[in-house]
Amino acid sequence: MGKPIGERQNGRAIAPGDRVQLIGEPPDFAAYAIKAGARGTVTMIDSQHTIHIRWDNGAQLGIIAELAGLLRIAAAPGDGT
Repeated sequence: MGKPIGERQNGRAIAPGDRVQLIGEPPDFAAYAIKAGARGTVTMIDSQHTIHIRWDNGAQLGIIAELAGLLRIAAAPGDGT
């Protein structure tokens, strides 16, 4: 199992293409049907360090990892880490 994002994982930071799982549950995420345990794919990280994710339920929503808690569950395909 991985480490919560906010730390470097396996020697590198989170990157687009990584698969992640939500381990916290911010109250405003309920409107998007995203709860702890939800999984998705990182699409980008913006200049404010918001991690934008395409969730498996079809929602696309950015998250501040330190506020909600994310776990990297798989590296981007072809990354090798």
